[in-house]
Amino acid sequence: MFQKQKRYSIIEDWFKEDYFTNKNTIGNYRSGVRKFLVVFLKIPNPNDYPNMKRDFGKDVMNFCMYVKNRSPKSYKLLLSAIKGFFEYYDLPFPTKKEKKFRKRNIGKIKKVREEKLLTSIEIRKLLSHGSIKEKSFYLVMLSGGLRPMETRSILLTDMDMEYQPNDEITLTKIHIRKPISKNKTPRDTFINEETTQYLKEWLKEREEWLRKSQRTIFNSADKKEREEMIATSTEIIQYKSPRKGSEIKEYPIWNDNRVFPFGESVQSREFHKMLKKAKFVKRTNTPKRQYYEVLPKMFRTYFKTTLETEMGVARVERLLGHEGYLTESYRGVSKETLQDLAIKYYENQNILNIFSSKYTDKELKSTKKELEYSKKWTKELIEEERKKRGDMEKTHNEEIQKLYGHINNLMKKVGEIRQLEDEEDEKTELLNKWRKEEEAMSPEEIEKQRKIDKKNYEIEKESERKEREKEEAKTPEQKAEEKMKKDKQLKKLKEQ
Repeated sequence: MFQKQKRYSIIEDWFKEDYFTNKNTIGNYRSGVRKFLVVFLKIPNPNDYPNMKRDFGKDVMNFCMYVKNRSPKSYKLLLSAIKGFFEYYDLPFPTKKEKKFRKRNIGKIKKVREEKLLTSIEIRKLLSHGSIKEKSFYLVMLSGGLRPMETRSILLTDMDMEYQPNDEITLTKIHIRKPISKNKTPRDTFINEETTQYLKEWLKEREEWLRKSQRTIFNSADKKEREEMIATSTEIIQYKSPRKGSEIKEYPIWNDNRVFPFGESVQSREFHKMLKKAKFVKRTNTPKRQYYEVLPKMFRTYFKTTLETEMGVARVERLLGHEGYLTESYRGVSKETLQDLAIKYYENQNILNIFSSKYTDKELKSTKKELEYSKKWTKELIEEERKKRGDMEKTHNEEIQKLYGHINNLMKKVGEIRQLEDEEDEKTELLNKWRKEEEAMSPEEIEKQRKIDKKNYEIEKESERKEREKEEAKTPEQKAEEKMKKDKQLKKLKEQ
């Protein structure tokens, strides 16, 4: 059975007198002061604490030691709650000691999570793990640029699903009332066609879900709360659980005209479930601590960054409700009528699609034609390139063959020149040898030697003449045979 924490007048009076209005601040401060008075100091009646004779400064410093292992952000929140409480009741707060303690033991608050810019793929991955309730809720946030609190507070009467800025366009308009707007300025925004379809599916299931959730609230309430619920109810329904042996019970139903009739705790619980399933949870260096990579406010950031390039910064800021932050550029846009803004949004709504295509049928057809044309064009280019390469290869090979031919001719000429050089060297050696021999001989011996050389020269010339005549007398078949024999002999020599 769920029971509310006991509230103490000493804390509640402080909230009333200091005009606290933010529910989150009240909840955090109430929890912090209660932790100090009831959990840590264990005072039986906390309402008597300001009148007690105690060392209040020591109490605070001991509490600092008690919570020093918490994260810097949690520590700061607890101490700011206690400091405000002490200031209201004129109790001495050890500011200097606490600052020194914080510097030594706590350190500065660091960002555990860096601001992440989501992609449509990451959003699709996350929302695919949610029911129609979660999908429609976060798609309304994303395509309308709404805050979580604003989305939870939208009434059925705030929506107009048949809004027509002109005769050709129909889209869904949402009015953000002054009480639910963060800056207390009413505004109108729009959601795209994809979100509207998901929202219609949710509205079909909304009534059944609401009755089921109200049964859960009624079952978890105590006797007094149940009596109040029955007194304020608009209808009493009978319900029987599908379990065997269960009896028919009566449950009160009360009006809840919100589009999404649930609170922050239900929203955050379901969101954290989706994050875990989609694996958007990261561990920190501190043991047993983790943080979520994605926050609900990032859907609003996605709306801003995606539409800014297409619609312009000023128009997007107007839809977000940031009128006070804008400069001169806003003044021109603020004169635009709501109809003009709706038409501009309608023209660019598809870029906010998550589960369906970001392009219209006309755009898809035109892109298909362009793709087909580009395919043909690329094929033709490839064929041309292949032909060019083939021609280039042919010319390249021909040039290489020519070059090889030139190189072979040069090598032959070099060989002939070397052979002539060798012959010249031999002749010079012989001449030198003959000169030396002639110098050692008498005139008679020289004359005799010359006659012998002349005779040998004549014999050599005669043999050469005979060889030439033999060669000339040979038939082409005989020449071919001799060439074959020589080639075989060369091959044998190379093999050896």
